[in-house]
Amino acid sequence: EAFKGYELVSPKMAGPDALEKTAKVLLAMEQMGRSVFVNKTCGHHVHFDAEDLQAEDIRKLAASFFIHEEAFDLLMPPSRQANQNERFLRSHRAAMGCDDATAIQRIRGASTIDNVLEVFTPNVGEGMRYYKFNLTNASNGYRAHGRNFRTIEFRQHSATAEAIKSINWIRLLEHFVERTRAARIVEPLPASLTPAEKLTHLFEKLGLPADLREFWWERAVSLDRQPDRTLVNAGQARRPVRIATDQQQQPLAAIMDALRRKLGHAPASPPLRSLAVNRPSGTRVSLRREGNDGAAFIDGVELHHGDVVGIDGAVLGGWARVRTANGVQGWIKTKYLRQPETMEID
Repeated sequence: EAFKGYELVSPKMAGPDALEKTAKVLLAMEQMGRSVFVNKTCGHHVHFDAEDLQAEDIRKLAASFFIHEEAFDLLMPPSRQANQNERFLRSHRAAMGCDDATAIQRIRGASTIDNVLEVFTPNVGEGMRYYKFNLTNASNGYRAHGRNFRTIEFRQHSATAEAIKSINWIRLLEHFVERTRAARIVEPLPASLTPAEKLTHLFEKLGLPADLREFWWERAVSLDRQPDRTLVNAGQARRPVRIATDQQQQPLAAIMDALRRKLGHAPASPPLRSLAVNRPSGTRVSLRREGNDGAAFIDGVELHHGDVVGIDGAVLGGWARVRTANGVQGWIKTKYLRQPETMEID
């Protein structure tokens, strides 16, 4: 059979329905079955508007990505980790060749956006844009010829025709950009942190909603438990950046508490992993917070006894989008739904 390759490029998108439009396209592709597929030469590149980003914003974004690069690596197949693809997906840590404190000091010393690029994405090999986090289009001096708009670009994720992966990657990056911009300062991480602890630190810093934490933790663990064919063919048993075997067996809450102890913070109550069924009642399902008798949350907003959550129709890869009466949106695993018309929080 003959196949032809295409690059799918969306128009500039904004507003509350942007993700929904993206999901519709990807769901249509999923329904096409084997007639649409991706391979390792393809990437899922996500751009964010940078017209209002100042040099201080770029400094914080660069520094935060540097200290969390291994955390992002955990979410990727081995070919997109570390410096495995130094031609088109270069590692910032490898390029800068220094520890967190030194990198942050050098980035803070960059007075302009162009100066940040010169530190964070030194011009080697194929050029400054071929890094996991491409900032060239946010600059004046290094922007591609003919680009009349400013963006920052995340290049690391592999191509996917799965709607849930794409949507959750975009949501994660949106949190990264907005929370990092709002942060007062970026501090180096302790050298003793494992990649798994760096990932949970990223979850905490970004204030990720429970469904995103669970999705990406499960994704990282599954990538370690199911060796990539490339690794097998090369005689390697593990990914270059991986979750330690003992940590794979632990719940995410335990990893997060271990991180808090290392950082000198008091362990918190177990975070919401998902909303779990307690008892069905007619067309409503009474829910409780899993592992805790306290309140449930959707995207960080507390839900109280008697709150009703409606399913608004979007179901992606085992997850359903829900909306409270006051408009708060979130995602919940469909396996926890018995009667999906509405749900009542217990």
